[in-house]
Amino acid sequence: MPIVGIIAEYNPLHNGHLHHIKTSRRLTGARGVICVISGSFTQRGEPALVNKWARAEMALKAGADLVFELPFVFAARSAYHFARGGVSLLQRTGVTTHLSFGSELGEIKPLQEVARILHQEPQGFVHLLKEQLRKGNSYPQARSNALDEYMRTGGTVPCCDWQGILSLPNNILAVEYLRALLAERSDLIPITIPRLGQGYHQIGNDEFASATAIRNEIENKRPLSEIKGLPPFTREILAREFNTGSGPVSSHSLFNLIRYTLSRMSTDDLSQIYDVSEGLENRIHKLAPLCGSRDELITSVKTRRYSYTRISRILLYILLNFTKDAAAIFDTSGPQYLRLLGFSPQGQKILHEMKAISTVPVITKTSKLRYCRYPLLSRMIAYDFLATDLHALIQPSPGRGGLDFVRSPVQYGEGPL
Repeated sequence: MPIVGIIAEYNPLHNGHLHHIKTSRRLTGARGVICVISGSFTQRGEPALVNKWARAEMALKAGADLVFELPFVFAARSAYHFARGGVSLLQRTGVTTHLSFGSELGEIKPLQEVARILHQEPQGFVHLLKEQLRKGNSYPQARSNALDEYMRTGGTVPCCDWQGILSLPNNILAVEYLRALLAERSDLIPITIPRLGQGYHQIGNDEFASATAIRNEIENKRPLSEIKGLPPFTREILAREFNTGSGPVSSHSLFNLIRYTLSRMSTDDLSQIYDVSEGLENRIHKLAPLCGSRDELITSVKTRRYSYTRISRILLYILLNFTKDAAAIFDTSGPQYLRLLGFSPQGQKILHEMKAISTVPVITKTSKLRYCRYPLLSRMIAYDFLATDLHALIQPSPGRGGLDFVRSPVQYGEGPL
């Protein structure tokens, strides 16, 4: 029977995510659901609202059977690298048969056509992309414009509004998943489920509010009991974490650490950080001492070519010293491990299957990694450990370090690991 994979952040898990998990299982007839989630920091370069074990617990209570951590070196990257890391990890389980993702469009063929163009990079598209970049557009905007023009003249799937489709965040990520499937030569079967309710960036408090809207409500001190888009179990988990001072974790708390780290770095040091190019190191070095908050720094540094989100990620890379050399090595190797965050009784059965056929080690106890014989695995997971420690440090009540070595996977249901 099928096993469906889902790549997500669950920051936090809301009613739309719950619908997605249930619908994915129903449409595929799956005997198991495997979720790959970001760890301590998200794809936008911001800290997750609560720690990764709490979010894994949300996923299990929503119907997931196994929850694995997407390594930091893929989770806090652009949409393509996020998708590529997640797809590769699911492929390496050896048991996943389907990949399910949401989209505003809800149709797979037009999204596959866009993914094919991005993967193959035909000459006509590349020419249009270069033209758009010469006009000073950011890479995402340039790519969207170039795709729109190319698809209207060279596409094989009729569609009335390519640019409109490519401007919506879940469609964009869906395309990147499909592109990653092509790059990985994966045999995972893709399915897309129409997104319910608000778009990703829309604000409002309703039954299918977006994660962004929910985080805004929390930041504005609205009581959890009044936030409509949360399943009861998510509300309970968030309340528990907030009551113990483990959340909500805010990106505002990073600024003093960023400013201190930058004060110890030269422009040459900054130029080695991943995604820093075109003299951006000089701009960051010059403006950082003049700014009073993380938001002010990002807003001051960003340009038409460098978006707010890209600068946000770069500041996180600076804190964790994530370099261009490291990114190149990890992009070549792909994920080196399957780090278990949580499991159900059915997940435990699937896990036993995986341990015999997965193409990378399944890690259930990180304490054993102190004596790891695989240098690349050790180097990659070290970023996860640093990210966990940083996340604990900026909690409302700063937590202890080394949580990765003392926290066990979350167990939902009966049966020992």
